Amino acid sequence: MPESIKQHLDLNSGNDRGRIYRIAPEGFKQPKLPHLSAATTKELVALLEHPNGWHRDTAARLLYERQDKSAVPLLEKLPNGSKSPVARMHALYALDGSGALTETHLLNALDDRDALVREHAVRLAEQFSRQSGQRQSAAFQPLERVASSGAASSLRKLRGKLCALANDPSPRVRYQLAFTLGDSKDPDEIKALARIVRRDASDRWMRTAVLNSLKDGAGEIFEQLAADSHCLDSAGGQEFLRQLAGVIGAKNDSGEVNTVLDYLQRNVDSGVAFLLTRALGDGLRNAGTSLARADSEGKLKPTFVRAKAMAGDAKVSEQIRVQAIQLLAMSSFDNTGEVLSSLLSSGQTEPVQLAAVAALARFNDSGVNEALLKHWPQLAARVRSEVVTAMLTRSERIAALFKAVEERSVLASDLTAQQLQMLRAHRDPQIRERAARLFGAPPAVKRDDVVKAFLPALQLRGHPANGKKIYLERCATCHRIGSQGNAAGPDLVTVKTAGKETLLVSILDPNREVAPRYLNYTVETKSGESFSGLIASESPSGVTLGGPNGTETVVPRSQIVRLQPSGQSLMPEGLEIGLTTQDLADLIEYLGLAD
Repeated sequence: MPESIKQHLDLNSGNDRGRIYRIAPEGFKQPKLPHLSAATTKELVALLEHPNGWHRDTAARLLYERQDKSAVPLLEKLPNGSKSPVARMHALYALDGSGALTETHLLNALDDRDALVREHAVRLAEQFSRQSGQRQSAAFQPLERVASSGAASSLRKLRGKLCALANDPSPRVRYQLAFTLGDSKDPDEIKALARIVRRDASDRWMRTAVLNSLKDGAGEIFEQLAADSHCLDSAGGQEFLRQLAGVIGAKNDSGEVNTVLDYLQRNVDSGVAFLLTRALGDGLRNAGTSLARADSEGKLKPTFVRAKAMAGDAKVSEQIRVQAIQLLAMSSFDNTGEVLSSLLSSGQTEPVQLAAVAALARFNDSGVNEALLKHWPQLAARVRSEVVTAMLTRSERIAALFKAVEERSVLASDLTAQQLQMLRAHRDPQIRERAARLFGAPPAVKRDDVVKAFLPALQLRGHPANGKKIYLERCATCHRIGSQGNAAGPDLVTVKTAGKETLLVSILDPNREVAPRYLNYTVETKSGESFSGLIASESPSGVTLGGPNGTETVVPRSQIVRLQPSGQSLMPEGLEIGLTTQDLADLIEYLGLAD
């Protein structure tokens, strides 16, 4: 284990929990171990039907190692003669390992009565070239064959059968098919992928499988599904089109981008226009370009005009207003700053205000500071927290925040413990020094002493009602229990199984043992922004940081200058400040009872 990981783990944790024992029935005798290496090829083929998985897997391995061609006719009988679907599946892989698998074998297997066999037949079909009749076996280098008229006919039948399986009753077969049809330019196979989306758009795994297969054909499938009213009216269909528009933007293929732009120009009033425009813009941003560059002809101008009007219209549904606000972030501050700032005034719903904060935060303009702080006294606590988070992303914004604190228009108590921790540990020494002057240094208390001081809480009777209140005030921003809270940190339902003492230590000394996935990272960009949070996900194109209240920030890799772990948990020290021993007992009691 790397030292960089070990330093955050307590490797002795659990060493007082006893030993692992093997449990066996009374009178158990270890059976004689089989020696399959001495079995004949015929016996090994027969063992593919054995009810025990170890026997099947070992027989399959030995068949592959021996490469005995006399096994081929025996294996060819299994798909038709065996009652075991697992044996029929193993036979296909054994034929493949022997270099004897053909299109005919797969055509028969694709009609198998069991979905397991059909699923794996679809997977094995990937090895056959669409053009030449060559196959790439999992066991061998390319095997050259003569592309006879018979072979070409079998390939056409195989492709046709695969496309037909888009309507297979088994979701596992359709899921595998979505991957197998990847990278295809064939119109029939693109249509098959579209049929899978129409049927399974509500399944996020199926959407991911189809998107993974659209190296080519993304524009074609977008045209087909965007013209399908059923797809447009379903939540799953809209989500797939949103993700697809993002993929098209990230690929930045001019033909596919124009396909989406033309659709949006023709459908300005569509209910998904804002959603798709923003997704395309996010994708283009990940590709290092922008909507403005891609839309040189101004096809999206009517969409932005409509978004600006609807963002401030209280008669429009909240969902559409939020989508309009999110789209305005891709405009300019000069065009939309005044409208977005006005949405932070009293009378606006919290989702609208949060969307306006996020939109303003994306602009690199000196006017953003005033726009964010102008309506501070009227903002609720959650919105204030997001405003401060936005102010912390740039040095000049931090300076404006410090000035507001000095003028007492913003109080030090308005900043969360996480935000204060970030300022005190900022890379810029001037910001660290000014933060220390304004907010003071954190209490110089050893965490071990804090833990000892609160140990009596374990002996007190806790009151869950008060514990829930404390959880919602101090923990719910980052921890989830059931449907409450946010899952930035560990789910507290799973953490509670470690016992009350471990839970107490985790609350009071969050940096004593930090799993790598919960380390706090700082990301600095070429444009001068600074973000912090947990790495929620990574891709070749970007890094997604997760933060309190379920917020996520996607930073394109092309914009990252520095990505560095802080060596500490996102959960700050000092959350016990203001709590009594009884309060902590109440919190631990609630966490122990909550489902």
